Amino acid sequence: MIEHGKKDIRFKMEQVRENEFEIEYVVILQIAMRFGWIERVKISLGDKQGGVRRVQKMDYLEKDDTFAYFKTNITLQKRQTYYIYFSYEANGQFFYYKKNKRTGPNQISQRECWDITPCLKAPDYAKGVIMGQIIVDRFWDSEREAEKGEHRRKQDAKLPEKMSHRTIHESWNEPPVLGPNKDGFWNVDFYLGNLKGLEQKLDYIQSLGITLLYLNPINFAQSNHGYDTSDYREIDPYKGTKEDMRHLCKEAHKRGIHIILDGVFNHTGNDSKYFNQYGTFEEVGAYQSKESPYYAFYKKNEKGEYCFWWGHLNTPECDGNSEEWQQYIYGPEGTIDEMFSWGIDGLRLDVADELTDPFIEGINGACARNKEDFFLMGEVWKNPMRQGRSYVGNGFTMHSVMNYFLVDGVFRYFKYNDIPKLEDCLKQVLTEYPSETLHSLMNFTSTHDMSRLIELFGCDDFVQDKEWGWDLPYSNISDEVKRHKLTQEEREAAKMKLKPYVATLAFLPGNFCIFLGDEVGQEGLGNLVNRGSFPWDKVEEEQELISFFQEFGMIREKYPFLKQAETDNYQITPEYFAFERFDEDDVEGIWFAANRTDHEVTLTVPERYKEAEVVYNINNSTKDKLAPCGVIALKI
Repeated sequence: MIEHGKKDIRFKMEQVRENEFEIEYVVILQIAMRFGWIERVKISLGDKQGGVRRVQKMDYLEKDDTFAYFKTNITLQKRQTYYIYFSYEANGQFFYYKKNKRTGPNQISQRECWDITPCLKAPDYAKGVIMGQIIVDRFWDSEREAEKGEHRRKQDAKLPEKMSHRTIHESWNEPPVLGPNKDGFWNVDFYLGNLKGLEQKLDYIQSLGITLLYLNPINFAQSNHGYDTSDYREIDPYKGTKEDMRHLCKEAHKRGIHIILDGVFNHTGNDSKYFNQYGTFEEVGAYQSKESPYYAFYKKNEKGEYCFWWGHLNTPECDGNSEEWQQYIYGPEGTIDEMFSWGIDGLRLDVADELTDPFIEGINGACARNKEDFFLMGEVWKNPMRQGRSYVGNGFTMHSVMNYFLVDGVFRYFKYNDIPKLEDCLKQVLTEYPSETLHSLMNFTSTHDMSRLIELFGCDDFVQDKEWGWDLPYSNISDEVKRHKLTQEEREAAKMKLKPYVATLAFLPGNFCIFLGDEVGQEGLGNLVNRGSFPWDKVEEEQELISFFQEFGMIREKYPFLKQAETDNYQITPEYFAFERFDEDDVEGIWFAANRTDHEVTLTVPERYKEAEVVYNINNSTKDKLAPCGVIALKI
């Protein structure tokens, strides 16, 4: 059942027929009799390009003392996002019935339409919530204890022989290793953070309001980041066991926290049971022989040579068109079935735009086979609706994506005052994304692939004219990165500047995601140092910053309409960014404004919010003045 509307006019759609390709709905529109004599009622269906595909007459059904009812049947393709609106005449005057009123009574824009994507339904636990991202190896080791100001192991780690090239940090607070070790291996330094350690910190995670947790890869892999899988069916022994994972999920679920895992299915590691370049594993790998049972897993070029992901020789690329590979990942009793047996709720697909659409559909089907209300999110950096793909907006693929596209626009505005970029990103996201996708986007403070949040506002080396606003002019293992350290003065200034930016991300539609460590001002320039161990010694001294982050969970809980509220009426000036969130009936609403500058700004509050309650405030901002780096949110 799909139902939308206001007090005087509303519609509902109920499924009456379904086959492999399409769904038929009965649509009933009810219009208040007080509008007068109602006739010529129609429903219009458009596509994502904004063109009208079909206009269909609705037949009069019946009336009562309050409403007149009109009915029609429509058939929608399952793999298509439709935009619908209604028109009618009352007492001889023409009207549109639309989602919200941006244009005049006889005009309509795509943003005023309802988007309907048959079969696309993100779970409620993944819409408009507080989300967290954690690298397990870097979060907490259950076997560590404080000793002389350092966190040290209670006992020596028992290292599997297959991992002889790995090294372990003696001290929890040591910085990560940059570049290759003496044997030429990259990213093989480990802190031994584990699943039991994460479980020990669930109370802390819950205190941040987090109800959806995304874990970077925990499968057995050759490197600390986990994106070069060695065995999909096993958990990395440094991180724990399958039983540890099941227990973690059980305890998280008791706290109302859902967990999704990274799924890395575009490539494997070269030191894996599948490729086995170094003979580490007993079974013959694809590198060793074409007779290997895994030979068909890998993509080859026209010369029959193996392809490698972006030319990296440690990550041979898998063939998404290989039936053997498909069955291994998403077939019955395959990898996804195994991962869901650990108690998880969904997956985040690594480099999703490099997977084929049919492959993602297969993953979707496997997830659905294991959990009815699964959540499937993908790593897509650009607008997913403009890639000529069906991996979003198709009820058989992903629900949503990591919101790099809009986060970049928001960051560029606060960092560089790039108004056109933010305007363009907002227009595309609010107009083109299906509602289910929009409300389940991942609006992150930072991620494992970029500099830490405090660096974004504490370091001035980022280059505006590069592809992404947080790109650096030097490599992530350069001398500049190795020498970099924020002064205390730079840290304090950055903490002030980041607050209006973070608050904006938290009030925009989607899931507000904290990369754990950002809430205590963890430093890390570039995408290697940013993956350092969680600085638990800073939790006590950064209570003010932690409290700032905790407020967003309280706001989402107090005003649940924000989880799927409409977003409109935005205003972008060189000094502040403002927008409105409101429920479908336009009864509840919040108007939000954030000052990107370090000086006081005069504010123009919309008429209907002039008497509204102040529900959120930074730096004692008022309805007349935004304080430097100030924020205000007004509620009706």
